Amino acid sequence: MATIELAHLNSHEGKYEEAIGALEQVSTRRNDNVGAEAQYTIGDIYFDNGTYVLAEKAFLRVEYVYPESVVWIAKAYLALGKLYERQSEKEKTKQVLTKLLEKFSGTPEANEARMILARSK
Repeated sequence: MATIELAHLNSHEGKYEEAIGALEQVSTRRNDNVGAEAQYTIGDIYFDNGTYVLAEKAFLRVEYVYPESVVWIAKAYLALGKLYERQSEKEKTKQVLTKLLEKFSGTPEANEARMILARSK
């Protein structure tokens, strides 16, 4: 967890490569929620920096590599929805947010997904 927090600090200071490198070490060594959070954070850093192709890959890896980490999978789906929305990919936005609603209804992420879908109509 300390490595993830340090990566957040490094990212905020503009040390993106250092942050990503540390997070990749955590995500490849752990197969639990901590690894899933590290993988999600990699996507989040790429997203914040407009590196959408790498952000998309990182978010998609959360479910693939950490299938038991439902909290982080839900967060990754929501992040993917926001990424697709930012890129004006309406169909992809709808698909991923609908999948989020189907798999994780009742979560804060599902509530936010409903709001995004409502405004994109």
